[in-house]
Amino acid sequence: EVLGDNNANVNIVGYRFDGETYSMTGGVATVQSNQTTTVEITNKYTKLVKVTVIKILDDPYAETGEEFEFTPAFDTSEHTSEFFTDETFKLVPTAQESGAVLATAEFDLPVGWTLTATEADEELYDTTIKVNGETANSGELEITENGLNTIEFTNTRKTVTLTLKKYDGKAEDDSHLLPGAEFTLMRKNASGTWEAIGGT
Repeated sequence: EVLGDNNANVNIVGYRFDGETYSMTGGVATVQSNQTTTVEITNKYTKLVKVTVIKILDDPYAETGEEFEFTPAFDTSEHTSEFFTDETFKLVPTAQESGAVLATAEFDLPVGWTLTATEADEELYDTTIKVNGETANSGELEITENGLNTIEFTNTRKTVTLTLKKYDGKAEDDSHLLPGAEFTLMRKNASGTWEAIGGT
């Protein structure tokens, strides 16, 4: 009997090994005396391409030391765990410019698969999502060989209008505003210290 060599080195850089097929059932052939028999073993592969997850934090008071957490998912948990060893992955900020923090992560993933990236809840921000540069309702990406293969999340800090008034103590209406009153706005940062934001 002749058996297919399942222990052969099947790894090819830039491709995922998807399994084998045989030209004969079970990959086994019975060889007769003075006769040559060929067993063909075909390895199947899927090309890997770069997939980029991008996070833009539009917040003038954002801190570059903050990491952003995302949850990846493919169609099965087995596929997910094959390429992501943890249940979540984190994006580390790489740049900060004009009040926005940029963080990216790249992964080599199989063409034809669908990746869904979900970010941790951001209660203080309004979130917009783009997939391959187009506005989307979720971070679901069908991976293609020649596509952009990008998932982009932009978090814009929610704001409110704040009005401060100081009265002269006689009455609390605008006819009794205290002239020349000054205020200093402070914010508590991640380290627990306070810093001024804006002027007085």
